[in-house]
Amino acid sequence: MNKDLLWSLCPNEYLKRFIEQGIRPDGRTSEISRSICIQKNTIPNYDCSVSIKAGNSSYMAGSTNKIAANESDSDIQRRIIVNIDFPKVCGLTVSTNQSIYIANTIMECLNDTRILNKDLLYSKVNDKDIFWVIYIDIVCLSYDGNALDYCFLAAVASLIDTNIPKNIEWDKEYSWYRISSDNISLEPGENIYEDTNVQENSSSRILKYIPIFVSFLYLSGGYWVCDPSYIEDSQGDMISFCCLGIEEKATLVTQRITKCDTCLQSNLSHLKNVAIQHALNIRRLLI
Repeated sequence: MNKDLLWSLCPNEYLKRFIEQGIRPDGRTSEISRSICIQKNTIPNYDCSVSIKAGNSSYMAGSTNKIAANESDSDIQRRIIVNIDFPKVCGLTVSTNQSIYIANTIMECLNDTRILNKDLLYSKVNDKDIFWVIYIDIVCLSYDGNALDYCFLAAVASLIDTNIPKNIEWDKEYSWYRISSDNISLEPGENIYEDTNVQENSSSRILKYIPIFVSFLYLSGGYWVCDPSYIEDSQGDMISFCCLGIEEKATLVTQRITKCDTCLQSNLSHLKNVAIQHALNIRRLLI
């Protein structure tokens, strides 16, 4: 049968025939992720910004620091707010619910006190407490599957070099805070330990750790593939790990498995080890 016809009529069988030969439609083996290219400071009107390309997927992200406008804003649990846009130009129509799900998953992880250094998002001016909120905008320019991993990577990459201004003063003319002319920003720590990937001077970093998401897709027949492409991710069930750089901190954060509980349990340990290694390689690109 013609391969295009097979894909149209039975996409699962199409993928299975590739996997049985130890290869996937894009040429990767089951445990290989796509090569990633990260460029920083690509959007001038953001405090920090990045562009990420992985295979045929492309994303841009920018972060902006703002002081909470009122008491209710300062009391919010989330100090990092994420907005994700999948415009039609990216080649995929994504439902609002899916965008919200991805954004909420990212915010839940990044606002975790084990990851976020909330002390840096608090200042005191004239004996008044002020709180910073970081807004991250993510746009998908070209979609080729696995949106969660790459949106999360874009968000993390935009935070790596984020500096929260230290010298803030009250501007009487505008009745709002401003950065004083002799402002000193909190500088990022200089190094990251390669053995644990814990930031050396984490007290001056927005992120105490550099979390990385690594996702796997389960296809019929008991096959697992890492970093699924668009042709794959609509044909199976997903699990995702959040890896912090040390094994005991690699945790299963999302589990959308409906058909393979037994298979999941038997493969979970191996998938976790694969995820940790991929996260280590990705993290090195951010340093």
